[in-house]
Amino acid sequence: MMKKEAFAVKGKCRVELNGAYPENLLNACALNGLEIWDMRCVDRYRLSFLVYENDVETLKKLAEKSMCDITVQAVSGGSRLKGFVKRHMVLFIGLAIVLLLLVLSGFFIWDMEVYGNEKLTDGEILRVLSECGVDCGSFWPGVDKELLRSEVLLKLPELAWMTVNVNSSRASVVVSERIEKPEIYVESESADLVAKKTGIIKSISALNGKVLVTEGNSVTEGEVLISGLMDSITAQPRLVRAQGQVMAETWYELHSVSPGELAAKKPASGSRRRVALKFGDKRLNFYLGGRKTVDGCDKIIDNYIIGVEGVFALPVTLVVEKIIPYRTEGSVKPDTGAMSQRLYESLEKSVDGEVLSHSAVSGSREGLEIVSLRASCLENIAELCEYKTP
Repeated sequence: MMKKEAFAVKGKCRVELNGAYPENLLNACALNGLEIWDMRCVDRYRLSFLVYENDVETLKKLAEKSMCDITVQAVSGGSRLKGFVKRHMVLFIGLAIVLLLLVLSGFFIWDMEVYGNEKLTDGEILRVLSECGVDCGSFWPGVDKELLRSEVLLKLPELAWMTVNVNSSRASVVVSERIEKPEIYVESESADLVAKKTGIIKSISALNGKVLVTEGNSVTEGEVLISGLMDSITAQPRLVRAQGQVMAETWYELHSVSPGELAAKKPASGSRRRVALKFGDKRLNFYLGGRKTVDGCDKIIDNYIIGVEGVFALPVTLVVEKIIPYRTEGSVKPDTGAMSQRLYESLEKSVDGEVLSHSAVSGSREGLEIVSLRASCLENIAELCEYKTP
C-alpha cells in the first residue's frame, strides 16, 4: 500500500534497457542508490523495469557511461498527477468546500421524525419541541436532553417519556404516551345503573345491586335498570354501587345531506412542473410569478430532502410542484353509496356493541341529495349514575 502511494506522488516509469552488458548498468544503479522494481527480461540484451520518475535523468547518465540505451515506455503519477491537479484546481477546491460544509452540517438538525405516538400528532410534538428550542437548524451538541425532556413533558402531559436521538443531522424523536389510569371508585359510594338510550332489553348481567327490569321490557332514556338500593329481610335497606351490563336493542336514524349536483372536474391540457430549492427556511424559485395563486389547477407537491436515508441530511430540499389544469364541464350526482358508507362507519364507531341490521334510502329535495340510514343495534345501554334518594 505504501509503495502505491509513493508511486502516485513521485511517479513511476517503465523503462527498457538495451545494451551488450546490461549488468553494468544494474551494478551502477546499486552503487548510486537507485531503486528499481518489477524487472523483466525481454531477451539477452534487453531488460524492462520500474523506477521513480525523478531518477530517470540519473539513470540515463549512468546508461551512457555503461554503453547502454534507455527508452521510457510509460509514465504514471508524479508530474502527470500534479499537472492534473493544477488544471482542475477549482474542482478540487470546490470539492474540499463541499466536504467541509458536509462535516459542519452534521452538527445541525435538518430532518426530524417522530416515533411511538398514537394519540398526539407529529405536528403537535414538533411544535412543542420548536418552542423548547429544538427545530430544523438547531445546533444539536448544545441540546441538554434531560432539560429538554423535562420541558416537553411539562407542556405535553399526555406523554410519559420522550427522548431525541441524533444521527448526524437526522433527529429521531421517540415518545411513549401516558396510559390513562382506570377509574377509581369507593365501594361504599352508592350508584344506580340507568339507561342511556331507549330500547328493548335483551339480556341482563348484574354483578351488584337490585335489578328493576326484565328481558323483553322496553325502557326509556334515564330509567333505572339496576338500583343501588338493596332490600334486606332482617335489617334496613342498604346502599351499594350497582354494577353490571344490560344489553338492549336500540334504533338509530342518521342523515347526510349534499348538494344535488356537483360540478364535474376534468383534466385540461397545459400541465407543467415547477422546481424550487429550500435552504433551511429560505426558498429559491426557479420560475416566475411564484407569489401568484394558481386558479383552476390542482397542485401536487413532492419534497426531496438532499441526503442519505438514515445517515445524514443536508439543509437543502428539492421541491417539485406539478400544476395540473382542469375545467368544469356539466355536473354529476353525488355518490350516495359513499355517503351511506360513511354514515355506517360513523354509527359503528359510536355504538357500544354491534350493528344488527341497517338499510339506507336516498332522495332529492329542494336541490339537495339526502341519504338516510336506519339501523338496529345490540348494545350495552347501562351507565353509572349517582344514587338518588327517593
